[in-house]
Amino acid sequence: EKEVTNVLREVLDSTGVLDKCRAQLRAQIFKCLDQQWVSKPQMSTENLIINELIRDYLEYNHYFHTADVLRQEAGQPPEKLPRSIMASELKFQPPDQQLPLLYGIVSHLRGDGAPPAQP
Repeated sequence: EKEVTNVLREVLDSTGVLDKCRAQLRAQIFKCLDQQWVSKPQMSTENLIINELIRDYLEYNHYFHTADVLRQEAGQPPEKLPRSIMASELKFQPPDQQLPLLYGIVSHLRGDGAPPAQP
C-alpha cells in the first residue's frame, strides 16, 4: 500500500499535477484570506498593465501556476489584456512580436532594443 502511494506521488509529481494542485490551493488560500480581512482598492491602470506584463512573461516561460496565483491574488480579470492595448498604453512597439513585451522593454532600456513607438 505504501509502495502504491509512493508510485502515485511520483507520477503525479512528474506530470505536474501536484504542482498545479499546490498552486490552486495557494491561490484559494490567498483568495479566502483577502476576502475575509482585506478589502482591496480598485486596481489602477498602471497596476493592471504591470500585472499583465508579468503575467505575459510568466505564461511565455510556462510558469502557468505562478501566473494563476498572481491573477487570483491581484484580482486580475481572467481574460488577458490584449498585447496591442498594452503596447499602445506604453507607447512602445516591440521589435519581436513573439516575445513578451517585458523582453522588449528590458532590451530597449539596456540600449539594444527598438525605440518606443511614436504617439
